[in-house]
Amino acid sequence: MSTTTTSMGLIVPALNDPSPQYVNDVATTLGKIDAHDHSSGKGVPVTSAGLNVNAALPFNTQSATGLRSAQFATLGAALTAPADAASLFNVNGDLYWLNGSGALVRLSNGPLVSAGIGGDYGAYPLAQVNYNNATLGYTFTDSTGAPAKGTFGPIAATTVTASGAIAGASIGVSGAVSGASATISGAAAVGSLSCTGVGTFGNKVTATNFGSASFASPKSTTLARRWRPTIMFAGLTSR
Repeated sequence: MSTTTTSMGLIVPALNDPSPQYVNDVATTLGKIDAHDHSSGKGVPVTSAGLNVNAALPFNTQSATGLRSAQFATLGAALTAPADAASLFNVNGDLYWLNGSGALVRLSNGPLVSAGIGGDYGAYPLAQVNYNNATLGYTFTDSTGAPAKGTFGPIAATTVTASGAIAGASIGVSGAVSGASATISGAAAVGSLSCTGVGTFGNKVTATNFGSASFASPKSTTLARRWRPTIMFAGLTSR
């Protein structure tokens, strides 16, 4: 007497069955074997232990659903080939996105989210903006890790301290400004101005309240059109 298997419903003919049904059962079984794809009723589901993915695995525009998480291999450099467009990947522990146009977008920087800054910084890991809560300040670094240059519009600050030169069309600071040199083509309104090197001004310096301006020596102060420095106070109180 023939039997039927559980997973695929294959008919197993009885041994030594001399009837024509033996041939029919074999033919039916071979047809089911040929059509098996391990879906329900067509074979036992394949477990991960039975997989050896050794090439790109197409999803044919379908979604990968029910994922608990996704773990990425660590790459030593960002992917930039056209074939890698629209890819998400991990470079030395940080998350990157190569958009559909081939532009590289860095999404993380160590424990921080890297976002809101445009440009080609994504190709230069040392080009960063970091916040330090101990100093309550931000640090900008360029592609070499050195302090980065900056181009800004109007800046309103409490204090400005520079190890190098201070240059701008105009400066408005309620507190102190100090630097190795100062070059200001427009107006400067500061609480105090301390310049250890050369100060060059195309306009007058206005010091608020009891502000002051000091330079290393009279010879270190130069002005456009050879003007003398003018210090103006918003208010004076006699003592």
